[in-house]
Amino acid sequence: MNKYIEELRHYHSRNSKLLDQLSDTVKRYQNSKDKNHKTRMFDIVRQIHDIDEPVHHANEEIIREELIQANVHLHPSIQMLQRDHEGFARIVHRLFDLEKSRLPAVQICEHIQNYITNYFDHMDCEENFFFPMAEKHLSDVQWTHVAQKWHVTATRQVSG
Repeated sequence: MNKYIEELRHYHSRNSKLLDQLSDTVKRYQNSKDKNHKTRMFDIVRQIHDIDEPVHHANEEIIREELIQANVHLHPSIQMLQRDHEGFARIVHRLFDLEKSRLPAVQICEHIQNYITNYFDHMDCEENFFFPMAEKHLSDVQWTHVAQKWHVTATRQVSG
């Protein structure tokens, strides 16, 4: 496996675990309305969208741009990744507005559950279409271009 794709997959694995925790916490909040669960939900969202999130998406965009430069016919869902990346920042901002809102727990949970579903769908597209396509179609020269532009995250560095 390509070391850059491996780093991206590692990040997805971390976020999948956080999303599972978030989903469990949403259920607890729905059932109990305990404010501690509400606080925990937003703490988990903050963990997902830490300082590495924009770097992770920027690195995926570097690879996507190399695929475009290589004139690879992209699956339509891959063409939507940039829009997804830009959209997550807006969605998270709106989620944090809910943190202080007086909306009923059921509505807050509905918004967060939609976010969880969208994030899992997004990662699924990357894992099943985007990453395999990059590994299949990018040449060593193109991976060198990726390496030259790659951003190192605060929590993980690519070795080699």
